[in-house]
Amino acid sequence: MNKSIDNDKNTEIIENNENNEKMQTVKIKPNTVEELSKIKEEIKSSLKEEINVIYYFSGTGNSYYVARELAKVLSNNNGKGTKTNTKIIPIANEIKKEQITCGSDRIIFIYPVYGFGVPEIVESFIKRLNMERNPKIYSIATCGKMAGGVHCQVDKLLKEKKQQLNAGYTVQMPSNYILAFSAPSQSKIIEILDDTDIRVKELGNLIQSNEKNNAMDSIIAKISTGAFYPFWKKSLYKFDEKFKISKACNLCENCVEICPVSNIEIVDNEKLENNDRIIYKHKCQECMGCIQTCPTRAIIYGSSAKRKSYFNPRVEINELIEANKGIINQ
Repeated sequence: MNKSIDNDKNTEIIENNENNEKMQTVKIKPNTVEELSKIKEEIKSSLKEEINVIYYFSGTGNSYYVARELAKVLSNNNGKGTKTNTKIIPIANEIKKEQITCGSDRIIFIYPVYGFGVPEIVESFIKRLNMERNPKIYSIATCGKMAGGVHCQVDKLLKEKKQQLNAGYTVQMPSNYILAFSAPSQSKIIEILDDTDIRVKELGNLIQSNEKNNAMDSIIAKISTGAFYPFWKKSLYKFDEKFKISKACNLCENCVEICPVSNIEIVDNEKLENNDRIIYKHKCQECMGCIQTCPTRAIIYGSSAKRKSYFNPRVEINELIEANKGIINQ
């Protein structure tokens, strides 16, 4: 008895060797085609590109540093055979668009803590952001000590948009708040940043495995944010009125370039003294970028001149300036 395949009819024909008569026709098992389709789908899935978007806000490099290093972790193989593409987008530049839309699989917000809450620009950005899919969303706060109730704050903003926070994490960084604190010693900064590198790798693994984190903020943290943040936000746009410019100013324009929200400009009037030509436009986010990076320490706020300045040593100032404009090498 011989067997042959009729490919046109997807049938198996069994013949009798002695009289060459066709004995019977048997159909191929239905699951053979189904299995082939399943294999095709698995191949398509393996070739699918997973898209992560990191939105960050940074004035002195800390949050940008975390965004940059986290992107490296997420862009490595995610263990599922899926290609991963991670984009870093500066909030300060993206918010200038009339419409802000994101169609990624994951969205990660990285930002410093101001007034026990999220920076005002980050809050405004989340409110305006249109999320086309149903992405997994993460909140990463960088701070010197207390983060307050920032993650619950972000979650509340997302729920107003019928989205929710998948997890919230905090990364301890050297404090940049020169109005109250001097920068740590150089050895302490290195120690903190080394710990940051370890923490970022941990967060990358947690995000890749889609870990959830429901207990994001303590009750005390939430109370701190509720009590302090509204007053901080209310006084924000008058904050820059207390900046003073000394005669040490040489009009280098570093403050103009480093400001992520374009809050500083130089008046085109050579009859004025240099220090009188620096104008703040009351859009300040209190990021400390200008006062921390002034090469002549000409920008003063209260007793800031007595304190040691800080800018993340693992980020070049020009790198952050370019990144905040959307020019990022990835």
